[in-house]
Amino acid sequence: MSEKNTIDEACSSHDRRIALLEQLSEGIDEKLDKILEEVTKVAVLEERHNSATADIDRAHEKVRIMEVKHDALAIETREFTNQTKGMIRIVWAIAGVVGMLLVKVLFFAASHGVTP
Repeated sequence: MSEKNTIDEACSSHDRRIALLEQLSEGIDEKLDKILEEVTKVAVLEERHNSATADIDRAHEKVRIMEVKHDALAIETREFTNQTKGMIRIVWAIAGVVGMLLVKVLFFAASHGVTP
């Protein structure tokens, strides 16, 4: 009888060990699932970060291109403004010369008896 009790205790002890190992395995599986979930979250966040960084780099490049275009347009605008000012001065000079010639012609005509 004692041999039967020993076998029953051994089987019972073995069954308990198997049950404990199964519980331990389930606990490990749950923790591994949580770790995998966290790793996935980190990977998604890293991908978002990389994507955002690439978007920011593209935006900075566009800003640099726009700055170059803006500087070129500012130079062209200044040149155009200076050219226009020069043209206005020339027109005023021509108008002054024509006005003086007109006055001279009128006085010349008046002094020679020609009246309009």
